[in-house]
Amino acid sequence: MGIKANATAVLNFDEAQGYLIGEANKGLACMFTMMNAARLGCGMQGLGIGEASYQGALAYARDRLQMRALGGAKFPEKPADPIIVHPDVRRMLMTQKAYTEAVP
Repeated sequence: MGIKANATAVLNFDEAQGYLIGEANKGLACMFTMMNAARLGCGMQGLGIGEASYQGALAYARDRLQMRALGGAKFPEKPADPIIVHPDVRRMLMTQKAYTEAVP
């Protein structure tokens, strides 16, 4: 844990002039409003990345050819079947889809 590969520095504000933004003694309420919006934005970002990775994995599984399906050739005109016909690949894709669609 810790801060790795992150440029950090000490900042001194000894001679700085401060300005009051908003009402006096209301800063904590404003900070919590900002934090709630940040949490919502972070969750939406994670959901979007999860959905994009699922769509990428689905497209790859449809294109990638490997072996034949367990129940016989699904695409006999091709040299092999796409990996999406294999049960374990389908299970992994459905797990990924469930994680992105079942976000509370």
